[in-house]
Amino acid sequence: MVDKPGISVQSTMDKNIKLFVPRNAFGVRTELKLMVQSVSEQTLASFVKDNKALDNIQAVSSIVTLINGKHPFKAIEIDLMKASKKQNDGKFQRGKTYQMYTTNDKVWKFADVEYKGHLDDVTVMLPPGRQKYTIIEVDMPSSFPKENVPSIAEALHICINKTVVVMIAKQHEDDLKKCALRIVRREIIKDTLEFLKGNGYTEGPDRSAEFSLQEGQQ
Repeated sequence: MVDKPGISVQSTMDKNIKLFVPRNAFGVRTELKLMVQSVSEQTLASFVKDNKALDNIQAVSSIVTLINGKHPFKAIEIDLMKASKKQNDGKFQRGKTYQMYTTNDKVWKFADVEYKGHLDDVTVMLPPGRQKYTIIEVDMPSSFPKENVPSIAEALHICINKTVVVMIAKQHEDDLKKCALRIVRREIIKDTLEFLKGNGYTEGPDRSAEFSLQEGQQ
């Protein structure tokens, strides 16, 4: 990409993801924010628990979000390199890879891509005129209908941006007027209960059933 006029930046969060901004893409000085969210096998398994439709996903590369201070006048490019893919799963090579993108978290579309030296290394072309882009690269079974992939991308993105929590309410063993209320993520339930017990909060109901919170909910 060095032969093209513009700026190429490697993500500090994932060395296998690069952003290329062509010269005069914005016309004025602006701020760009590139965020990378990795999805581990354990995290994907927890998503499947909440949404069985995601059980068809064989692997997920990092989720890339780009926020621009201004609308770009030219297409912006994101390089997704091979090492960012989940290759330790034997199912991967029998599936098909799709690069999806959405602007402002609305309609998911198949991205225009250019394949690089290795077939698994691609450049995703993001169309001009938007302030926010999110890219998801998923590996699906070859038999999975292509027309259903956008809905899978949307469901996956919803799971990524929600938090599964439980509510814990406990009273103090020596003074039932003292109460502790905690709303915590599922992965710290045990630590929270042990902390409350160590401080004398042992009375009260069992933890609530799991429920989901989206950003901004109260």
